[in-house]
Amino acid sequence: MGNTLRNRLWTVLRGLLILSVAALGACQTVTPKNYALPNITMYENDVDKTCSFALYDGGSIDFTQSGQCKNDEYYSFSISGAHEGMEIEFHDEPSCNGSQPFAKYVVSFRTGGELTGNVAKTGVGLSQDKSVGTRLNDGDGKDVLIANGYKSGTLGGKVSCVRVHKLLPEGPYRLRSVRYPDKCLTGGVTDTSPMRVMPCTDGEVKQSFFELNNPERSVYAGWVPRGAPYVPVLRLTHNPALGRYDAVVALPGSVPPWFDYNASTKVLSANGICIWPSARSNGDAVVTNCSPSLTDEKWNKEPIARAHEK
Repeated sequence: MGNTLRNRLWTVLRGLLILSVAALGACQTVTPKNYALPNITMYENDVDKTCSFALYDGGSIDFTQSGQCKNDEYYSFSISGAHEGMEIEFHDEPSCNGSQPFAKYVVSFRTGGELTGNVAKTGVGLSQDKSVGTRLNDGDGKDVLIANGYKSGTLGGKVSCVRVHKLLPEGPYRLRSVRYPDKCLTGGVTDTSPMRVMPCTDGEVKQSFFELNNPERSVYAGWVPRGAPYVPVLRLTHNPALGRYDAVVALPGSVPPWFDYNASTKVLSANGICIWPSARSNGDAVVTNCSPSLTDEKWNKEPIARAHEK
């Protein structure tokens, strides 16, 4: 698939982000939306025998270990409330590791730029033998899918695992200090540098964040392109030589801990370590143990207004 198609979700989100930072307060605005999880339904050959479930971003279901869905029984799928740009995979291998026949798809709506919609009942193996990037019709004849890879072999009646990536996140927003209202969390000088605390500035792309559609609601950088499975989440690191912690944008292949935002306490924390709204002499954010009271390290999650498209 060409880069534009493979990164369609990123293109949509970055377009919204550019509108946001360029037009703050310039015209009527709307609050960023938190999108509900898509509902996926699997169908046996007997149309009345189905199984439905929802998955978080990056999540999967192993039918050999599931109490709600049968293994090696499903031939078709549908999606209610599918997200624009979401990727969905169907595998014969229970771990979704790609060692057995599989079929992958990208959801891509072409009518009016909708960000959510439905995918009608469609054969799980439709993308097999199709070139990556080929547009495909669902069971109702609507052009809402893109082939995203396959491994040949029987898949209908053999599905053991389903996985999703690149669900629509919450955002964009910026994180403004409660204690120092003129200060905002800001990306590093480079994408591998520690996060900084800088003056809140309209139009500063590196002050724009999204919240992953996962149970932890992990925070990730809005200015770094994401992929599948890569997400540029904020990661806790420790530098023994300097005797300090830092918050950085995770590189591909990085492992947790990730920073999550707690809406109740308003803190950004990972394993009891918080990002504080204080800066070192070079502007890097102070990252250290959370206080018992969780008072001074609070951040307000402030939606970035985005202009209505004209």
